[in-house]
Amino acid sequence: MADEKPNLPPFWIFLPGAIFVGMLIFLGLLRSRPMVILEVGLLAPCVAGILCRIFRRSAARLFAIWAVAAYWMGLGALTILMMTNGIFLLLYYGIAIVPTVAIVIFATHSARKRMASLWIPVGAGLGFACGVVAIVIAITPVLRKPQTALKLHFAPTVHEAPSSKP
Repeated sequence: MADEKPNLPPFWIFLPGAIFVGMLIFLGLLRSRPMVILEVGLLAPCVAGILCRIFRRSAARLFAIWAVAAYWMGLGALTILMMTNGIFLLLYYGIAIVPTVAIVIFATHSARKRMASLWIPVGAGLGFACGVVAIVIAITPVLRKPQTALKLHFAPTVHEAPSSKP
């Protein structure tokens, strides 16, 4: 272990993202263009991070920050989805949210401890904020749609008297 470069992230930090996207690819769930972009956005830093870690390159640090930020981005999006869809979605995702939060927090803590970098919590915070903003932008048209379809007129109608001038 003396020949190992110090402050490299542990291997396991990259595995949850790679396994998750690998399962989605295998199941064929990500077929639309925006989802393919998200898929590559999570899979690329995980695979590159694993390769950089195997070859003991310091670039693994950058990919670890990217992977942790992507994990927090997913958690931010999931949090907003759960808050906007009520108790049913909370119960539906309640089973999956506990291990997800555990993995995200443990990955962040482990990377911060091992790499001793301030960029890990900064990346986590920015990732969470990006996830919240992205999901709010994505669901805004859906939330506005029922409001425009109702077209309720609560304003009193003012009828003018016919003008006597020709």
